[in-house]
Amino acid sequence: MLKLIRHKVCDDGGILAAGTTGGAYSFTVSLRSPATLGWQKNAAGSFRQTVAQRMHMPADDVQALIILGVPAGVIKNADRQNADTFTIEERPEALKLLLPVQGGGAIYSGSHIVKMYGLEPAPLVDARKDLAKLIAEGASRDEQAALQLIIEQLKA
Repeated sequence: MLKLIRHKVCDDGGILAAGTTGGAYSFTVSLRSPATLGWQKNAAGSFRQTVAQRMHMPADDVQALIILGVPAGVIKNADRQNADTFTIEERPEALKLLLPVQGGGAIYSGSHIVKMYGLEPAPLVDARKDLAKLIAEGASRDEQAALQLIIEQLKA
């Protein structure tokens, strides 16, 4: 799984920033240490739940711990030193920390990645989302069971 994350980051040149409704790109990071977030050896502990809560996302979507370098001056100038998270938000015509991607979009450069630890493979996260969608759409029990089997195989 860590190979998949590294491969994706390397192929993209970095971590893809999200587009905002206003046309800017944003990238949110935690300013807390992994230990403060509940990280324990082999991804044990409360890390996944703590990160999900602070980043406002489902716990099953937390796939990796990626330690990044973010310029301290940027965080200090934004008066965010004591905050839990920091969001880089830049307009396409004024990118500074983010880099443009050919064909549109922006990334936080992979050269700023210090270390990566995997939690769960991306296909497992995707399969869980697909199952939730099938259930919401009223899919048959056979369809749900087939996807649940795939999820169990990915977990093994």
